Amino acid sequence: MLHLPAVFAEAGLPLTLDIFDAVSRRTPNLCKLSPAGHHYLEDLEQAGGIPGVMSALVERGLLNLDVMTVTGKTLGENLTALKARVKNPDVIRGKEPYANEGRDRHPAR
Repeated sequence: MLHLPAVFAEAGLPLTLDIFDAVSRRTPNLCKLSPAGHHYLEDLEQAGGIPGVMSALVERGLLNLDVMTVTGKTLGENLTALKARVKNPDVIRGKEPYANEGRDRHPAR
């Protein structure tokens, strides 16, 4: 919420709080790192890191695997090459998120 609006403004692109809200409403809260939770960045890395989080989002149909990345390969190809997966479901809660939305307004059931 801090840096993206500045980047978008510099590029002359619109980015409103409504866009953040829409994304938050369809994206589950999979991790709680310190100070919001009792896990740390090192725990996230050991649990699969950002590729692990992305693999959990893929399982929920929330990522487009066909988008091209700076590697010249698609996101799907990159995640496959990394063998991306959740290694510790206590840290990356893909199947049982902390909340079904990015905010804690509606706890997962």
